[in-house]
Amino acid sequence: MDSGFNALNGEVFVCPVKQSLRASIEVQLAPGHRNDVVDFFLHRGLSVQRLSGDCVQSWHYNPELCYPFAPEGRGVRVFLDETEEAPSFSVRYCGNIDIIPRWEVNRISPEWVELGLYSPWFPLIVGEKSTGEFTYEMQVSVSGDYQLVGTGEVSTAERGWLVSSRSPSGDITFVAAPSFEHYRCVDDGIGLEVYAVADCGLPSSEIIADEGLKMLEHYQKWLGGDEERKVTVVVVPRSVGGGYVRDRFMVLSQDLLVDFADDEKRVLMWKWLAHEFAHLWWSNAPAESWEDWLNESFAEYSALRAVARHHGEEVAEEFLAKKRSKIEGLGPIVGIDRSDDEAHDVLYNKGCVLLWELHQDIGRDRFGNLLRRLVSKKVDRTEKFLCEIASVAGQAAARNFEQKLEE
Repeated sequence: MDSGFNALNGEVFVCPVKQSLRASIEVQLAPGHRNDVVDFFLHRGLSVQRLSGDCVQSWHYNPELCYPFAPEGRGVRVFLDETEEAPSFSVRYCGNIDIIPRWEVNRISPEWVELGLYSPWFPLIVGEKSTGEFTYEMQVSVSGDYQLVGTGEVSTAERGWLVSSRSPSGDITFVAAPSFEHYRCVDDGIGLEVYAVADCGLPSSEIIADEGLKMLEHYQKWLGGDEERKVTVVVVPRSVGGGYVRDRFMVLSQDLLVDFADDEKRVLMWKWLAHEFAHLWWSNAPAESWEDWLNESFAEYSALRAVARHHGEEVAEEFLAKKRSKIEGLGPIVGIDRSDDEAHDVLYNKGCVLLWELHQDIGRDRFGNLLRRLVSKKVDRTEKFLCEIASVAGQAAARNFEQKLEE
């Protein structure tokens, strides 16, 4: 594992019928970790049985800790001895994840298991660096006859699966089900695999694979990036919850994949998918702060441009008009609290409109060049983004856009 990052290694056992989970995890903190306090989250249905290590002084549950993307998480604070070495500790825990949250994202059930940071089943460490700074190697076992797909590298092992990543990641996500319907398509170095929990139905998988491949090809040509791009999509039979993307792994709910005969709904589905696929390019900024606009606004803008290309400028303009009507009276993007009631409209609508206007202001060629520079440099902060505007279109354009972000 890369010693420059935190590392999580261990075993986890999931029983879908009992909606239970037990795990034993070794947490290796990155070298140079001088803080004597470490905070992490576990799902509130999971109880710590043992937390130990040579550098551990004590630990306790901390109800004051909160993380907006893990509302079912319970904070754990660990007090460590100060050391020049990379500190580590082990934690053993078990319990039930039987709470279905409002958006239905992440659960353990007999029908399917969907686990990730939204219902944190692993020690989700937070702090100055936020999440996203760990490698992992997990031995995952699921009782019963289940199949599993997940983030990172997944391989079968003597007892279940080995789920691992040598590259730093912000999540460990996997989906397990008694069976998946599988559809795969490859074209010119771009590969897309779709797994649908059996109840989702194969027609959904075929449509997602065919339309998704078009989106990947479009974004690849427009935004650049890896010469070869392999993406895995998993469709789960949720009624709400939308989708989320982790590196090259995407989880989608079935709620928008139902009425393909209705032209209007089909375009809505297309735009929604285009947004999620765009996150394969726009996902570098911290999601828990206002800087998340660099993820969500750019993904939404990219989806509108994809709609314009495949369904016509008039259709895209209709979406844009609705967005303009929703942003009247909204506060600035800069500094918006990610948990604020206005955050969704600010990040998904206002930011998208501002990018559309910037496109018009500096011209298609320069704006396209700007986007490719942002992707290639993995820009994750607004300050860096403004510097790229200045490089492409001049200081005046950068100052003008900065002012709009603050209005």
